[in-house]
Amino acid sequence: MELLQSGLGLLPSQTRCCNVNEYWTAEGVNTGAHLRAEVPAAKVLIGLITPRSLSSAYVLFELGARWGAGLPMIPLIVGVSANELRGPLRFLNPASCNDDAHLHQLLRDVGEQLKRTVQNPAAYHKHLRSVQELSGVLAAAVSEAEQRRPSSTGSTHDLRISFKIDGRPPSPQIIQVRANQPVTISCVECLLPDERRISTQECSLEGESIDVPLSRECIDELSKAPRPAGSTYDGSVKFRVTASAGGRRRTYTFPACIGAVAAGGAVYWQAIGSKDFVSGA
Repeated sequence: MELLQSGLGLLPSQTRCCNVNEYWTAEGVNTGAHLRAEVPAAKVLIGLITPRSLSSAYVLFELGARWGAGLPMIPLIVGVSANELRGPLRFLNPASCNDDAHLHQLLRDVGEQLKRTVQNPAAYHKHLRSVQELSGVLAAAVSEAEQRRPSSTGSTHDLRISFKIDGRPPSPQIIQVRANQPVTISCVECLLPDERRISTQECSLEGESIDVPLSRECIDELSKAPRPAGSTYDGSVKFRVTASAGGRRRTYTFPACIGAVAAGGAVYWQAIGSKDFVSGA
């Protein structure tokens, strides 16, 4: 935020940053409603892509909504590589927090969208260096975590499995299942945030890399189902997948969001969500 303000002469009141109090909303404001209003209203949206935000259904849904509307969006990566980007993000050229040239280009790109001239580098040099230093700290932490993570070949009993909803209506959506050993997917349940089941899809698919079709009817039913009392984000849903591996049957529940997207003069409901799991013996 300091880099953008010093580099483009922006005022704090002209910027927003989710989850950073001084650049976000007042207490008591409905976060979901506020996001739905500001994500499409902002002249430029920068998505800070970290390992944590890649696993956040909310972040991916916000970026997907922006991309679906055809509005300016810049992915800014730290702690992840460009080839790790998925969904709509993989079609965009990301800027890297630890690359000097990328950060200068970021300011130029944002300035072009806002019709503002980039300030003399002396005005923002220290903030650019701060961004790079913070990027280095996070990258080191990610590297250390990767080194500590048990190897997928270290034990045949430890199942590593991930789920990610992919595809954009009107094309069919799928749940991508990736595992470090063969698994069998037998059931997908569509749930509300309180885990009330709305619909069930039975299947029998096996492998280490599986694409499970997600029926449009299930997503439509989720969109129409009454939300639980006190829900602050109308698009919140969950998916529960039943998988078997090594003679054991397990269920995995991961959060997601659904929202309306327009395509070809029609409106469709789209689901976005992902999560990784590790299951021991």
